[in-house]
Amino acid sequence: MKSLNIIFFILLALIGCNTINNNKTQVVSYTCPMPSDSVFSDKPGKCPKCGMKLIKFEEHSDNNKTDEDAAFDFLLKPTDEFAISSIPLITLQDSTVNVLTKALGIVSYDKNYVGSISSRIAGRIEKLLIRYQYQKVNKGQKIMEIYSPELLTEQQNLIFLLKNDKTNITLIDASKQRLHLLGVDDKDIQNVIKTLKSNPYINVYANYTGHLQDASAEMQISNAYSNSSMNSTGASANNTELKIKEGMYVQKGQTVFTIFNQDKVYALLSIYNDDVSLIQKGISVELTPESNAGRKIYGKIDVIEPFYRNENKNQTVRVYFNNKSLQLPIGSQVKAAIMTEPKHSNWVASTSVLDIGLENVVLKKYQQGLVPVKVKTGIKYNNLIEITNGLTQNDSIAINAQFLMDSESFIKIKK
Repeated sequence: MKSLNIIFFILLALIGCNTINNNKTQVVSYTCPMPSDSVFSDKPGKCPKCGMKLIKFEEHSDNNKTDEDAAFDFLLKPTDEFAISSIPLITLQDSTVNVLTKALGIVSYDKNYVGSISSRIAGRIEKLLIRYQYQKVNKGQKIMEIYSPELLTEQQNLIFLLKNDKTNITLIDASKQRLHLLGVDDKDIQNVIKTLKSNPYINVYANYTGHLQDASAEMQISNAYSNSSMNSTGASANNTELKIKEGMYVQKGQTVFTIFNQDKVYALLSIYNDDVSLIQKGISVELTPESNAGRKIYGKIDVIEPFYRNENKNQTVRVYFNNKSLQLPIGSQVKAAIMTEPKHSNWVASTSVLDIGLENVVLKKYQQGLVPVKVKTGIKYNNLIEITNGLTQNDSIAINAQFLMDSESFIKIKK
């Protein structure tokens, strides 16, 4: 009987040993000799990272792996593919945001109100009453006197008719009409008829109120955001000398001066590329001159220019306003606040999105850690950024993705 008990216990021991061996099976795999590569394969070959030949090693897989062992496996994952942190998590916010866009710009002349002073006759400038570029002139102000042999000849013809054929009303009226076409007003014509004396000089008057510029100067629209030294009229700020001088000859129909109306202006605003999709014609704009931060100018976007100005690669828009009471100098810097249409979309904190060059990523919660996930973003506003693709309402992401990265980290996104 005692021998039977001994045999029974021996059989139990053998069965127990067999069970343990069944739980631990030997697994053959291959790995890279470089531990940092963390490459494993079930067949021989070369490491896809460094190209070295994979070596054989044996390990035991435990079918009864504990929770502690599973957690330890997470800690062994590459740091550029997996992160463990107790940082707060957030989800997508499906909401409507009133986006206020900022922009910078300059004050420029409205070219619809640019006038010109031309000579109706050919002749020589005897007297020039303008002394410098951008001189302020008023409508009706005398600009210069021109000596014209053509004018002298036509006046002498009228005087001859008045002396020798005063009853020939047709020829006299035709002669007066020719003087009108040469720019002589009724008052001067009546003076010739009354005194029977010719006057070879004709006065040229300003037909607009504004700032006068020599028409021979090259006129360009300046770009406030390029590195050009030109101001908003296109002329150098230091070039105030007139090209037109007394004694010079002008041709019939030649434009001598150009007058800009400083009361009629617009602000040229440069829109950042991220905000172009929000800009529409007619939306409200609040302008603040840098020279007077307490002054506010209200207007709307009147024109969205369909071209880029010089070297500026931003979209340019115009906001027209009346400068009569403000008298802002042309070329003045202004700041703009543009109230765009409300934007309904999915939003997250801007700190949760990490820009890694060509892609934007977030750290999404996965099991016990965080994994990088590629997302597509839209506009940025204040501390929010729009997510257009890559996340759902049920996904949780780290509120600060940059906080989990150091200066030498490189994020890998699994395809």
